Amino acid sequence: MDLYLLQSRTASRIQKELFSSFPDLKIRNITSFSSLESLKRIGKDAVFILSDDFKHRYESYILLLEKNVRAIIIITEIESRINSDRKGNVHLLAAPVDFAELNRLIEKLRDEGMDRTDDGIVWGRSKAMKEIREALHLFSQNNHPVLIAGPIGSGKTFFARYLAKLASKGKEIVEVNSATINDTLGEDLLFGHTDGAFTNCKEKRTGLCKLAEDSVLFMDEFHTLPAAIQPKLLGILETGRFRPIGSDMEIRTNFKLVAASSATREELESRILPELLARIGPYRLEIPPLSERKKDIVLFIDKIEREIADSPVGKGRFIKDLGPWQRYWWPGNIRELTKNVLFFHESGKLPYTLQESEEKYRLEHPEEIDANGKLKKIRKRNKNKRGAKGTPCMNRG
Repeated sequence: MDLYLLQSRTASRIQKELFSSFPDLKIRNITSFSSLESLKRIGKDAVFILSDDFKHRYESYILLLEKNVRAIIIITEIESRINSDRKGNVHLLAAPVDFAELNRLIEKLRDEGMDRTDDGIVWGRSKAMKEIREALHLFSQNNHPVLIAGPIGSGKTFFARYLAKLASKGKEIVEVNSATINDTLGEDLLFGHTDGAFTNCKEKRTGLCKLAEDSVLFMDEFHTLPAAIQPKLLGILETGRFRPIGSDMEIRTNFKLVAASSATREELESRILPELLARIGPYRLEIPPLSERKKDIVLFIDKIEREIADSPVGKGRFIKDLGPWQRYWWPGNIRELTKNVLFFHESGKLPYTLQESEEKYRLEHPEEIDANGKLKKIRKRNKNKRGAKGTPCMNRG
C-alpha cells in the first residue's frame, strides 16, 4: 500500500507519526494539485490523506474518486461538504487529528490491502501463501490435472475450489466427494450408462466426466477413490475417451481434474495407482499447516472478528493479547482457529487448549514472564514480525 499526504500545515507531523507507527510503509508528499494531476500512475492500492487547508481539496477529491483508489482520508475541522456516501472508500476524521484513530484506520486499510486481492479472498502475508496464490493462477491456465494436498482444516478444499473456479472460466463446476463413490456404482456415476444397460433401465445416464466437459471435475478426498475406478479414470486423462456402461461406442470428453486430499504422501502412494499419481504429480501443490505460516494468524483473526462484529456472537469483544494464539501449534489449522475465536467472543475466555498451551509455555520459558508474573505480550498487530517460515511444495513439471 502506498500512502500519499497532500501537503498541509499538519502534513509533516502526520508523516512523522506514521513513520513511527509504520516504518515499512511508503509515504509520499504531494505539494500541489498540479503535482497530483501529473502522477503518471496511481495504483488501486493507494491511500490519500487530505485536510481542510489543502488549497484544491475538492478538485483533488474528485480526481481521486475517478481513479478509484483504495481510500481517501479527509481530516476536517468543520462538517464536510463532500458527500462521503458517494464512495465507500472515503473516511472522515475530525481535526485536530487523533493519531491513535488515524493509526487504527491506516492499519486496517493496510491489512485489508495486504491479505486480500481483487478476488476479495484473505490470502495471508506468509511466503507460503504468496507462492500458493501464484501457483493456483499458473495451474488454471492449462488443462493439466492438479492435486492439492494438505492437513485437515488447512484450507486445501477451499483452494481446490478456487482453482476450479478459475479454470472453469465461468462454466459450471462438477463436484464429487470420492468417499461417496463405491465399487458398485462408482463407474456408473463417473462414466454413465446407456438405456438398457441394466435390467429395467429405460433411460441413459450422463456420467460426471461428460458433464464436466470443457469445465472442471473437482474430486474431494481423492485418496478414497476405489481402486477399481482408478485405471479407468487414468484412461480418460490419457486419451480423453471413455465408454459408458452398456455402450460399444467410445465418446470424447475434455475436462480439467482438480483433486484435493488430506492424506500424506505415503498414504497417497499406498492408495492411488502409481501411474495415476504420476499423471497428476507434476502439478501437485502442498498446503502447509497453520503452524508453519504463523504470520497469517493475525489476519485470519481479524477477518473472523470483522465478520462477527455486528452479530450477537461478537458482543463487542476483541482479542487484544495475541501471544497465546501465536504460541499455540494449531493441529486443527484454520478450522480450529475459527472455532476458538468464536468461543472467545461468546465466552470472553481463552479456550482450554490455549490455556493448557500457555501453562506449558510458562514452564519451558521462564525468561518470558514479566515482573507481574504474566507472559510478555508479543506485539501490536501492525508490528507483527513473528512467524515460522513455510513454503509449499510446488512442482510445475
